[in-house]
Amino acid sequence: MGSTTAEFDHENAILYTPKVTAALSFVASSAIICMSLRLPKKRRTLYQRIMCYLSATDIATSSAYFMGRWATPEYGNNTTCSIQGFIIQCNLCTIGWNAALSTNYLVRIVTAWRPAEADALEKYYHLFSWCIPLTLSISFLCLDFYGDAGPWCWIDRRNSWARMLFYIPTWMVLIYCFVVMVSIILHVRAVDRAFIQMKGREASGMHVTRQSIAYISALLLCWTAASINRLYQGITNDHDCFFLAWAMSFFLPMQGVYNLAVYCLPMYTWWQKKRARERRRRQNRRSGMVDASNRSTKKAKKTKPQDVEEREFTYLRELNLAQSNPGKRELLPNADDESAQLEEIGEDGKMYIPEGEGSQDFQSLGEIKVDIDVNELNRQSPNPAAGFVKLSNATCGVRPFD
Repeated sequence: MGSTTAEFDHENAILYTPKVTAALSFVASSAIICMSLRLPKKRRTLYQRIMCYLSATDIATSSAYFMGRWATPEYGNNTTCSIQGFIIQCNLCTIGWNAALSTNYLVRIVTAWRPAEADALEKYYHLFSWCIPLTLSISFLCLDFYGDAGPWCWIDRRNSWARMLFYIPTWMVLIYCFVVMVSIILHVRAVDRAFIQMKGREASGMHVTRQSIAYISALLLCWTAASINRLYQGITNDHDCFFLAWAMSFFLPMQGVYNLAVYCLPMYTWWQKKRARERRRRQNRRSGMVDASNRSTKKAKKTKPQDVEEREFTYLRELNLAQSNPGKRELLPNADDESAQLEEIGEDGKMYIPEGEGSQDFQSLGEIKVDIDVNELNRQSPNPAAGFVKLSNATCGVRPFD
């Protein structure tokens, strides 16, 4: 009697656990899409689009996970089981978009590509993330590989060898993502050290390290339990372990929640910095000091939390340029406020204002590069020592000329 009760409890745990976790994942993925679509079209970067594609595939797989064993022949029929197995096999699309997201981080941070150059890879992301997984899923459907696979329908036990065609690409992508994120962390730390040597103060690259660690942790948390469970089944001739099956049914459908946490991490960092700035302003008002971080014009647009990811890409690209080409004039953001400082003047007598920095107005204009002849400006300016130039309805501070 006790054994029967324990088996009944185990069955209910595996039956209802994925319904809770998949429902949370469905809501989290829908929230990511809603936050991305609320942005104006000109502010939807490739990163935002990749997160939308990733969340769309997760909504489909979360719906399949939510059905759980209700779609198996025990509760449903062969048709519902095949449909559920097909959708879960399409989870390879999610893996593909994770690889695309890692590649986007790599080309924007390490190789310092501009947005237009990174956007050119989007068509290859679609080819890799949609065509290959869908071709494999349709092939398995035609070969009648889908059946009862434990907590839900997937590749059945008769064709368990075909599961390797899912997990081998999955772990290849996970290893690739891990290598990319480690290279990003090492690169950011190297740039930070170079920045300290050049400027004598520390660059704020720690948030990029936190983002990379959170991204890798989310992937490992999602796929480790499922991989161990399927590997255990393969070794023990499809013997089920309750703990591994339950862990898989809990962690695997939660991928939308992990994505939302990683997606909101830059916004949380932005919110912390905003609170810190407001705290300093209140302290400055009490002490009678002038607030140096409030130098923007009234018409300047405020930075939105959704812009943080693109601002970090631009910030790291400028640090790369400062490290590799120190003779040029670089516009680097101030770690204490939203304004920017013009540090050096190149030998050619020109200054370069990169995309997204120098003023909040440049955020809405996308990729901008403005060349100014400093010598000509010195001759025409009525007050060169003041050093202010009006550009695109934004005030850019220029340090006094020698």
